[in-house]
Amino acid sequence: MRALVIGASGQVGSALVEALRGRGHDVTAAARTPRSGVVPLDILDTVRTARLIGESEADWIFCPAALTHVDYCEDHRDEAMRVNRDAAALAARAAARHGSGFVYYSTEYVFDGAGGPYAEGDTTNPVSVYGESKLAGERAVQDGNARALIVRTTVVYGPEPQEKNFVYQLLRRGRAGERMRAPMDQISSPT
Repeated sequence: MRALVIGASGQVGSALVEALRGRGHDVTAAARTPRSGVVPLDILDTVRTARLIGESEADWIFCPAALTHVDYCEDHRDEAMRVNRDAAALAARAAARHGSGFVYYSTEYVFDGAGGPYAEGDTTNPVSVYGESKLAGERAVQDGNARALIVRTTVVYGPEPQEKNFVYQLLRRGRAGERMRAPMDQISSPT
């Protein structure tokens, strides 16, 4: 299989690239954060994104690229929608034009947390801008590519090149003697 991973420098993307290559697949890795073996790409650069999708000749496009900082999204709604909905939708449509499937990485934040555990067909009801932007992204991606798949992750942890996930934040702040706010009422199934 030939694959393109957009968002290859993040936690999910870097693990995905490693797993796909480990299984012998031909992978093009692309990300905004430059590093060795990764093609520079800002998903908001719609012309470059569409061009790379065509040039990659990928069977599948994997898109874990996203604006994921929940609190930041609350204060930057337009930016969250541009990244998590609009740019992903454009990439999904470009993939469809080239006959490629499209895997969009979403989140449990599309639900309100009042129920659960959730099944894929359960009613969505996001209560944050982040959740709203990812749900809007799911819908736009599905509208733009008949071969779209949605993967909803929750509490992703493990090694991460950028050390941004909750575990790294906890360790960093603990070592610095800083306090850290954490939810006391959240129930999740770590990914």
